[in-house]
This record gives sequence, C-alpha cells and structure tokens, in this order.
Amino acid sequence: MLVFFIIITALVLYMQFRSRRRGGGLEATISLTKNLAEPGEELELVVTISNRTRALLPFLKLSVSMPKGVSTTQIEKRRRMRLTDQDEIVMSTWAAPMQELRLRIPVMAERRGRYVFEGLSISEGDFLGLGERLSAFNVFAELVIVPKAAPRRALRQIPGSFPGDISVKRFLFEDPVLTVGFRDYTGREPMRSISWNASARAGKLMVREYDHTMDVSVMVVVNVHTSAREMLRLVAECYALTRTVCRALEDRGIKYSLFTDASADGPSEPMRYVGEGLGGRHFLRVLELLGRSTLYGRDMFERVLEQAAAMTHGLCGILLITPALDRDIMAAAGRCASRRGVGLTTLTPEGAAV
Repeated sequence: MLVFFIIITALVLYMQFRSRRRGGGLEATISLTKNLAEPGEELELVVTISNRTRALLPFLKLSVSMPKGVSTTQIEKRRRMRLTDQDEIVMSTWAAPMQELRLRIPVMAERRGRYVFEGLSISEGDFLGLGERLSAFNVFAELVIVPKAAPRRALRQIPGSFPGDISVKRFLFEDPVLTVGFRDYTGREPMRSISWNASARAGKLMVREYDHTMDVSVMVVVNVHTSAREMLRLVAECYALTRTVCRALEDRGIKYSLFTDASADGPSEPMRYVGEGLGGRHFLRVLELLGRSTLYGRDMFERVLEQAAAMTHGLCGILLITPALDRDIMAAAGRCASRRGVGLTTLTPEGAAV
C-alpha cells in the first residue's frame, strides 16, 4: 500500500512539474459564422483553441471581450459560460494533447453599425490547480449590421412617372445601330431583340447585344449633412429608406449606383459608393455600405455629386435621399441634374418628395 501511495505521489508531482514547465504550444483564433447580418439576427462567435503540445491541459479559462451593443441570446449548456460586468464572456474547458476545440457563443446585435470583436485571453491552470499562466492573443473579427428596411409605403413618395421615364429611355436607347454582338436567346428577352439573320446563320435563336454605355441607370445619392433637429434619427432613417429604394430598383430590374457623403467605419480605404449594377452580390455591397456608414459626413456634398456624375454612365435620373430639404443641398443637386440633363427626385424620411 505504501509503495502504491509513493508511486501515485511521484506521478502527481511529475505531472505538476511538467505542467509548470510547459510554455507555448497553445493557439487561439476567433471568427463569425456571418460577417453581414440583419438587426436581431442570431449568429455565432466561434472560438478555436489548438493544443499543439503532447501534454494534457486540465484547466483552461477563456475571457472573450464583447463589443458594446452585442448581446448573447443563450449560453451553451455543455460548458460553463457566463457574461461579466466588463462585457466579457468567461468560460472554462480542458484540452487533450494535440486537440483542437471549437467553442460557439451565440451573439446578436439590434442596432445598425460595425462591431469589432478583439481581445482574447486564456489562463492555463497547472495539474494541481495551484497556479495559472495567462496568455493574451491578438484576434480580430468584425460584424456589420445592416439597416432595417423602411416600410414600402415610403416608395409612394416617388413620382409615378419616374419608373415610366426609365422604361421609355431604355426602349429608345436599344437601337440596332448600337448593336455590338449577339448571344443566345434565353426566353426573357423581347421578341424585337431577336436577330433573324444571326439566328439563321447559327441555327438557333440569337438576340442582339447593345452597347451598355448607353444603358440607363439611376444614381441614388444619400446625403447626411443637415441642420435639421433630430439629425441622428433622420440620418438613420435615411439609410433604412435607401435600402427600401434599392430593393425596389432591384425588383424592377433597373440598374443603379449608390453614393454617399458619409464616412465609413472600418476599411482603410473609405467606402463612399457602389458602382452601377444589379443582382444579389451588388445588393449585398449596398447593404454593407449602408451598415458601415456613420451618422456624420466626411466630404462636401457637392464634391460627392461631381464624383458620382463622373462615374455614372447612361444616367436617367438622380434620386436624392436626404434628412431634410436643406436649401444648399437641394441647390447643389439641382445644378448637377441640370448639367446632366436628367430629372431629380428627392426623398426624405418625413415624407416630403420633390
């Protein structure tokens, strides 16, 4: 019995000695299951821990910093996890030799904007629990919450002739003189686009491809400079209105670009515009820009208008979304529309349309 006790004691002391001498070999990263999400949408923050050593790690205490505005919807029951007063998620676990663990933390945010997850520390306990070694890891993950969509009734502000003008100009610009090639008929093109000579040569229906520099498009411009009261609320509502307008243009198949004079939170290169286009990927870029945009302007509004006009081709109309009908903003937009020879439609969150 004494021999057994001595062997057990020696083994415990050896494990304690190994755990106290061990250093390094522990790696950690964080990631999000989605980087672009709707307000209130639940997603997961994934903490990955890798034990690169051949030793057992009997106790690991993790502290993950949570950005303000992010909440946890529920705590994983299989592991001890709690939220501290310092907005940190604290959890404990262990790791077998050469094991990789993935801990999932359900998170969500209600307000539009950019949220940065950074800061992860791990305390490694020794075999007997008599001491700890603290390691800090340089980790980074960002979440962009897009604005909620404004009610569809807000689109009633747009004059009824605006979509009609687009359709008419698109019809006028599709002139055979501007044909640059041919492609297969998909069934979605109008019959007048079919080239019967090209179809006879190819043995199948072919349609004309037109010069896309003559395609009509809408330039959506979001202004955040205003002297109106409740500026922050009105600018936030402008972003929601912009999302609804761009979604409507997508549904109608109308190509559009988006420009704003707001500063963007996050990227080293400022995001002020999304070029002309259509489709799911294009709309996601629009949502990301609206999510990253702050409530304050960065550039002069007229300078943004000049840049937008220079980068937009085949323009049919300018759609200005602004917190209020400020005289200087309206005058600058009017001058730009006059120089381009296009119409100007102005929308505000308060329901004013010009």
